[in-house]
Amino acid sequence: MVFLASSLSLSLSLSLSLSLSLSPHWQCIAKGKSVKHLQMAAAGNSDLEPIQQPQLTSDKNMPVADAEISNLEAIQKPEVIYRCKKCRRIVAAQDNLVPHNRGKGESCFKWQKRSGDAWGKKKEPIECTSIFVEPMKWMEAVQDGYVEERLHCIGCKARLGYFNWAGMQCSCGAWVNPAFQLHKSRLDECPI
Repeated sequence: MVFLASSLSLSLSLSLSLSLSLSPHWQCIAKGKSVKHLQMAAAGNSDLEPIQQPQLTSDKNMPVADAEISNLEAIQKPEVIYRCKKCRRIVAAQDNLVPHNRGKGESCFKWQKRSGDAWGKKKEPIECTSIFVEPMKWMEAVQDGYVEERLHCIGCKARLGYFNWAGMQCSCGAWVNPAFQLHKSRLDECPI
């Protein structure tokens, strides 16, 4: 009980000290560290790297200051942008995509989730039905500190996908960790 209370108070004190309201426990897990690392870092152990704030990608729809415009012109523009199908708001660009290796398909899923086709037949690989992106500022649930939640368009509140800091499985069978999944059926892919 004492350990639970001390780790809870440690978690609360660290979350209050961070400007972004993500749980420190999940920040460590997202960075591949354990809760033990979090406790050692809070105790002042110098051989551990400091816990840094996660960087959220900027919103493509927000106005940009004049000083930043000159910097943006030097950066290459993305070739593809993804928009919400309902309100046409930009939700991601090609630069924000997180690539993953294609999984082994249906054999990666539990037997309950597999189709009833014949055993052992080789099928052509399934195309991914969603894209995975890095966390972005328009994702309100991420900023509110949730571990997993639906992702809604900030413009029209349409459901675009789902995120989970612990990861999730893609339709191709690959495991993506942490996962910020946007369904292709809810997005328009627009070449620039």
